[in-house]
Amino acid sequence: KVWDSDVVGADYLGKVILTPEAFMENGCNTEFQMEEACSKHFAYLGVKIKVMGQEQYPDDPAPEFEVTVEKEEGAKSFGLDVNCQDLKHLHILRVDDGAIKRYNEQATPPLQIIQSDFIVSVNGV
Repeated sequence: KVWDSDVVGADYLGKVILTPEAFMENGCNTEFQMEEACSKHFAYLGVKIKVMGQEQYPDDPAPEFEVTVEKEEGAKSFGLDVNCQDLKHLHILRVDDGAIKRYNEQATPPLQIIQSDFIVSVNGV
């Protein structure tokens, strides 16, 4: 279970259940989606684990990744609320119902498209 602590007190943020399969063979360096977190947003907990005899942590997740997502026929959007003020990248403000949300439901947490991510290229542009 994950709690925060501040001058007001402590708040329950959610939980992550780690199974041995997630880290026993090669350690772990990834983000796990937290359960019981706020229902409006996804929450993640970054975890680094070295196993006995391992000198270094596993490599960090890639800072960029590529996904292919297609809208359903007749859909008007992918289900993203974005900010494009810098005129170079799309900053994801919210993931709503749509193709991106469906993609996230089958993707592992490090490869999910979440609030605060940036889209740096679409269709090679």
